Amino acid sequence: MLRTIIIGRTEREISNISHQIKEYLGDKLEVIGTSRTIKKGIILIKKDVPDLVILEIYKRKPFKFLEKFKAPYPFEIIITSSDQNNALEAIRLGAFDYMVHPIGGRDLALAIARLEKKWKEFPIAYQNARKELFIPTHHGFVMENRDNILYFEGAINYSRIHLHVGKDYLIAKTLKELEESLGSTFYRIHKSYLVNVSQIKEYSKEGNSFVVLRNGKKLAVSHRRKDKFAREFLKIL
Repeated sequence: MLRTIIIGRTEREISNISHQIKEYLGDKLEVIGTSRTIKKGIILIKKDVPDLVILEIYKRKPFKFLEKFKAPYPFEIIITSSDQNNALEAIRLGAFDYMVHPIGGRDLALAIARLEKKWKEFPIAYQNARKELFIPTHHGFVMENRDNILYFEGAINYSRIHLHVGKDYLIAKTLKELEESLGSTFYRIHKSYLVNVSQIKEYSKEGNSFVVLRNGKKLAVSHRRKDKFAREFLKIL
């Protein structure tokens, strides 16, 4: 099942796409969230880390949403619009497909079938871009699923990767380099910590702010970062 978030301008459009998914793709897509605003949509994506985003673009600044993420995106994007003139630009920017209203269930099913075919033809590239992190070691390398990473801890010109199973690896990359390459699923809460957002179990903003990860690990949130962190990930609009 592909975890899917729908971002649409109207409840009617969101409801239509949700209905088409339920009728034609109930065994393939799971709608985990919807939003009528780009701002709330970005918060949902960063918190819930979907596999697929179905996005209705606006006539004014149609690609404002895409500007908030770095390609290759950590999710696939299907764009919907009443205007067919932006299709080429959307594909150039990294969208998988562009669909013109009205959106039919059969057309959506065909798009998902093409997406599945893409993943089957390029499984290694897909895994590397979306799920797997290449980690060099003294003996060669390992490929680690990003979902298994709790956080990165900075150490001058190196970073230590902490996994939920208790293992850790030291790599020759700074937290800044990792922050720029990993995208929105990891967030810099402190000069020393880059955290997997999906691994955060608890957050306290009182006094010395901190997060508690799913394994019970407690990490400090710096004073200058805590307001932005709370605003971007924890505020329900």
